[in-house]
Amino acid sequence: MDEVEVDGHPIAIKVTAGRAKAEHDDAARVAVATGRPLREVLALAEAAWRAADPQGDHGLG
Repeated sequence: MDEVEVDGHPIAIKVTAGRAKAEHDDAARVAVATGRPLREVLALAEAAWRAADPQGDHGLG
């Protein structure tokens, strides 16, 4: 499992073959803390995870 930050708050990212998904409970806490919609927090977390590895394999390939 990886981790990213959205607005300074950590969100765990579950990584499986070809897919990354932000942990719902973490994202919900960030949504409440920041006032952002949950859907937006989830999207930002997953985008941050993708942006963290320009090669696109996060060490998996």
